[in-house]
Amino acid sequence: MFYDGEFLYLVANRQGGSAFAYQTVFIYAFDTSVGFSHDEQADPFTVFPNPANEHVSIALQGMGSYTLTDAQGRSVRSGSVAHQAAIDVRDLVRGVYLLTVETTIGRSVQRVAVQ
Repeated sequence: MFYDGEFLYLVANRQGGSAFAYQTVFIYAFDTSVGFSHDEQADPFTVFPNPANEHVSIALQGMGSYTLTDAQGRSVRSGSVAHQAAIDVRDLVRGVYLLTVETTIGRSVQRVAVQ
């Protein structure tokens, strides 16, 4: 069985054991207009610069709160944001952190690299 993103190929019913053997190949096409779909919504906030040296800025529509978490799951920064906020990261250890922003729409997480 092989799926190339458009068709599913299923090889079945091998007949014979010589050079003249043949196989039945079933090819299934998928109708992408039918089935389940989920909306891929863009993140409700923007983080820049990423990677960061001195500060990380958050920009979003409206108001919310943020939490910056290290690799061990410890909260290293938190606060509120109204449209835009800057987080000082100068004293943080180099590495990857998770920035969680909660708004009235929901919660979203992005990775932030600190250099």
